Amino acid sequence: MSKGIYKRSKKIKENLRLKMKGNKNGLGNRGNRGKKFPNRKRPISPVFSEETIQKRTDTRRKNGWYKNPERSIQKMREAQKGNNRGNDFGKANKDHKYPNRKKPGPHSEKTKNKMREWHIAHPNKIFSNTSIEQKIAIELTKRRIYFQQNVPLCKIANVDFYLPEYHIVIQCDGCFYHSCPIHNPSWFTRIEHDRKQDVILTLNDLKVYRFWQHEINKSAEECINKIKF
Repeated sequence: MSKGIYKRSKKIKENLRLKMKGNKNGLGNRGNRGKKFPNRKRPISPVFSEETIQKRTDTRRKNGWYKNPERSIQKMREAQKGNNRGNDFGKANKDHKYPNRKKPGPHSEKTKNKMREWHIAHPNKIFSNTSIEQKIAIELTKRRIYFQQNVPLCKIANVDFYLPEYHIVIQCDGCFYHSCPIHNPSWFTRIEHDRKQDVILTLNDLKVYRFWQHEINKSAEECINKIKF
């Protein structure tokens, strides 16, 4: 055995280069370039007898694959719908699993209210405190007032701050989203929505205080001083 590094000859290097291209036989650009397995042989098709070939053709003609291709396409479409039980295409779908099932229509107001209440009680997100909420929370902790954040109340809203000892609700409204009359007076629908929430909360013996973003940024102490504990 000779010691040292094994060196490849030019012929071996050329064959390797052609193999990497997917061409083992050295045909250049005329070979099977780009194929995954260029030198794989095709599998030999099984030799069927004449009787089996005749049976296959008869079954295909009986099902209408040769004579009526449109009917075969229609049959496939009906099979996707779940109506492939030997019925004529003009008849009703009586043999279906759910023949009397109706398409889902628009929800009624009762179901909409139930869905809304469920989503308020089970929110699908983790609430992150905004900068104005953080300022109010710091001011409340300074005064040693117990509070809860993002609490669902009365099946109507997730309030920003709830003071259970005093039955007080504090809402921190952003000037853009809640359409502040000074900075963003265009979106009045949100104001009506907030008023409806306030009415329902006050009917349940809760005091509601709303502070705008510019008021909290100016002074959070003055906002908390307005609250009557």
